[in-house]
Amino acid sequence: MQDQGIFISYRHTDARAQQAVTYLREHLALAFGADNVFVPGNEAPYGANFREIVHRHMQYAGVCVVIIGPQWAQDLKAHVAKPDDIVRNELEVAGELGVPLFPLLLDKAAAPTQEQLPKALHALRLPEISAPPLRLGPDQGQDYDAFIDDLRNLVT
Repeated sequence: MQDQGIFISYRHTDARAQQAVTYLREHLALAFGADNVFVPGNEAPYGANFREIVHRHMQYAGVCVVIIGPQWAQDLKAHVAKPDDIVRNELEVAGELGVPLFPLLLDKAAAPTQEQLPKALHALRLPEISAPPLRLGPDQGQDYDAFIDDLRNLVT
């Protein structure tokens, strides 16, 4: 049986991504149950080993939703040398555990190319995954509903 948890990865310094995650978490909690949605930046206790928390929650995930904003790839590449980069760690753990990625493109962001990703993440083949748009504003409800329908097929 496939695990049904949903792990949400996003760049915490991106204010628009934070706003999208707030709405997304609410919609996902209604559709899948609050206990099945994990947002590590919001729920990890202070003083805890972040990589261990990510690993513990990712092993129960049926999917890792990756919120990709317009600067996501550049930020990831800029932080690649930092061993404590949150997004890179989340993606590495997802890859290690074989958790499928489900990217969402926020604010008309383009999907990253293989060249834009650090070499350590090339095996995830992120640019090859179909990524729907995610808008904030009057049309966001339609985006969330469509996304949740697609996500149901992965985690149920």
